[in-house]
Amino acid sequence: MRGTSKAAAYAGTASWLGGIFLLIPALGLVSLIFSLYSLVLLYLGLPVLMKVPKDRAMGYTVVVIIIWVVVALIVGAILTAF
Repeated sequence: MRGTSKAAAYAGTASWLGGIFLLIPALGLVSLIFSLYSLVLLYLGLPVLMKVPKDRAMGYTVVVIIIWVVVALIVGAILTAF
């Protein structure tokens, strides 16, 4: 598995676990905090796994987030078609 995939899976875990708090609407803010923490994990993990300089970490993080959003939109469009 490539470094970017490992970092994305590792960082996404916090967000997925935070989704449990969405079962109780009053704890939606806690879920948002977990999601933001996922972004921090992604930002910190990409330079280590991809062996890039710290000054390029933000660019890598933004690209991974954009790709994730595009994939989520495509999957959502396919699911709504059915």
